[in-house]
Amino acid sequence: MYGSKVQVVGIILIFILGCTGTPDQHQSYLARAGDQTLDLESFKSDYSNFLTFTHVEDNLMSRNAFVKNEIEKMILTTYVDTSGFSELPEIKASVTAATGQLILNQFYQKELADPFEVSDADIREAFRRSKIKIHARHLYARSIEEAWALKNRLEKGATFETLARETFQDSTLANSGGDLGYFTYDEMDPAFEDAAYALEDGQISDPVKTAWGYSILQVIDRDYEPFITEQDYQLHKADFALKVKNRQLKKRVQEYTDKIAGSMDLKISDADLRLLYENLDSIFTQENISIFRNKGLRNIRLKTRYFDWDFAQLTEKLRLTRDNQRRQVTSTDDLREMLLGLSVREEIFNRIEASGWLKTPEFETALQERRTRRILTLLVSRIQAAQGDTASEVVKRQLYIDFINNLKDRTTIEVNKELLSSFIM
Repeated sequence: MYGSKVQVVGIILIFILGCTGTPDQHQSYLARAGDQTLDLESFKSDYSNFLTFTHVEDNLMSRNAFVKNEIEKMILTTYVDTSGFSELPEIKASVTAATGQLILNQFYQKELADPFEVSDADIREAFRRSKIKIHARHLYARSIEEAWALKNRLEKGATFETLARETFQDSTLANSGGDLGYFTYDEMDPAFEDAAYALEDGQISDPVKTAWGYSILQVIDRDYEPFITEQDYQLHKADFALKVKNRQLKKRVQEYTDKIAGSMDLKISDADLRLLYENLDSIFTQENISIFRNKGLRNIRLKTRYFDWDFAQLTEKLRLTRDNQRRQVTSTDDLREMLLGLSVREEIFNRIEASGWLKTPEFETALQERRTRRILTLLVSRIQAAQGDTASEVVKRQLYIDFINNLKDRTTIEVNKELLSSFIM
């Protein structure tokens, strides 16, 4: 499958509208493709958002291109509904992940984001940091114990150069003593950034917990922008306010999930954890079906304060993980952390379900739109996979054109051209 996932909407301004049929000018819809119709108000709403987002000028060519895109979306939606594409296990898993993330984002926005505003002091600090470039190096550790051991070795005379060769798999960092070069505001993990800006030049930090593990860092030097004015701050204040709020929301989310994790009281025996770890590859790939006849595996149980999972439920949750998450599991301790993360996610979703807002018409519409968009994106990617990963963008696009044209040839398409050209935005 191709590495780039091409959005259907990205094709809209490439080709002039080509439709068949001569519809009744008094029809109630703007366009029709097979059994699906597009009403004018829905089109105007989406088209208006498109113009705002892209700054494209409203003219007949833009309207034609956009309605062509909407027709293609209707045709593709019909195809995925009738071909069984949307029921493929890998497609269903990807859609579940995408819609799940939308649900989480909405929940965090409702529960954690709306009640707070950022202070002027926080915005000014972000602006100040953006005018400073820090040159730093660091050492990486997966656990707090390993991180303190590195700090102790540095205090006893070990060098960053020596320890970097032991701690980094990345050859660049291993051979440069962990040198990160220069960075500024919002370019590093927030906790790492906070520590770096708080250090004096040459000072070595205590272990800093980041999203990837722990770091011991040292600021080598820093470069200041010489001229900072109040006018410059006021000009960029709104942009920095948004950045700061997003960062503080992420911090609130982390604190919220950490609190739930601390209350989970997750229990799984060491023997069950080892057995699960030994069979992880088969669970992820579903290649070795015989493992499900293994009595030891079938008897595995995970218990928490809020719910319990049997082996079948555990397997279902593990298969929802992404490849990059799976690659990080290299020990039973890593697996326990993954299970804790999955349990926290389950509890959050249980709380979302209990809150009731998930079933509001507005959110159900947004969820359906996200589901449809994800399926169509995956379909376009699958279409373009026919020539392999090395195919050029021209070849990929032609594969899509051939596919959609084939569907169009078998679909009755109508557009009310008079209505399309005459409506007022």
